[in-house]
Amino acid sequence: MNINEVVYEKPQQKYGSKHHAKPPSIYLCLDLMEFDLHYLIKQHEYQFTMGKVQNILRQVLQGLSYLHQQNISHRDIKPANILINHSGVIKVADFGLAKKLAFQSTVKVCTMWYRAPELFLGYKQYTPNIDVWSVGCIAV
Repeated sequence: MNINEVVYEKPQQKYGSKHHAKPPSIYLCLDLMEFDLHYLIKQHEYQFTMGKVQNILRQVLQGLSYLHQQNISHRDIKPANILINHSGVIKVADFGLAKKLAFQSTVKVCTMWYRAPELFLGYKQYTPNIDVWSVGCIAV
């Protein structure tokens, strides 16, 4: 990920005081990604060749491999969270549910259509492989 600029808005008063109810803001300026995979799938004019599908899956799995080596699971892999630009570069987005996996984790993660079986069964000691299951659901 290339962060082009970070802007931090310093609060005028200490956060949490009764006079300042809003937390400080951070704005990230990132590379422009024109599409997400969900949009391209729904747009029937876009033609997915086998080479394009393989390229998309390869890049997503490379990104997840890096996260998983850090013992981090994205926990919400779905087409809307896979961004694509005109050059075919893929970026995984929306890390709102991502976390370093601990001994006990919540099972209420991941969009239902891409959720691994162990999450449906309530198993709380899952691995980052739940992300790989989601990629498999997208690939099918």
